[in-house]
Amino acid sequence: MKLYTFEAGGKTRIGAEQNGKLVDLAAAWAASLPAAQKSQPPLPSDMLGLVRAGAPAMQQVRQSLEFASTRPADASLFYELNKVKVRAPIARPGKILCSGLNYHGHTRENPNAKFPEDPFFFSKLPSNVIGPGDPIVVPSMSKQVDYEVEFAVVIGRTLRRASENEIPGSFF
Repeated sequence: MKLYTFEAGGKTRIGAEQNGKLVDLAAAWAASLPAAQKSQPPLPSDMLGLVRAGAPAMQQVRQSLEFASTRPADASLFYELNKVKVRAPIARPGKILCSGLNYHGHTRENPNAKFPEDPFFFSKLPSNVIGPGDPIVVPSMSKQVDYEVEFAVVIGRTLRRASENEIPGSFF
């Protein structure tokens, strides 16, 4: 399942890709509820809220997608990917911890680089997060800009000194 934060009609929404289109998850969830169940909690309105809500919210997402799949012509539920602005999944995450020299390719790029025995981390500011296609602002004093391929892990709840068997699999 591919989840998105996107902007359409001046409003930021969360969605999931289905058959090449984006399903507005909040709209699909609300439309899927029978009148008698309209008092159920709404789907979180942003990706961070969705992640924090955990497995119950992901079940709502699955139900929303099932509902949307039965109404492919309902324009209130679907958006064309090329007609929306895809945003960063989580606009302002709480912490961004990065691992340096974390793969052997770094040593091929720089033969003097030494692969560390233990990983080391550095932080980035949440304001560094941008969405696909957003401009990368390069400070005028920069002499060189490097590229990176990033991989992100979002942890939606407090985790401290957990053993491997205490870490649940993805709820997606």
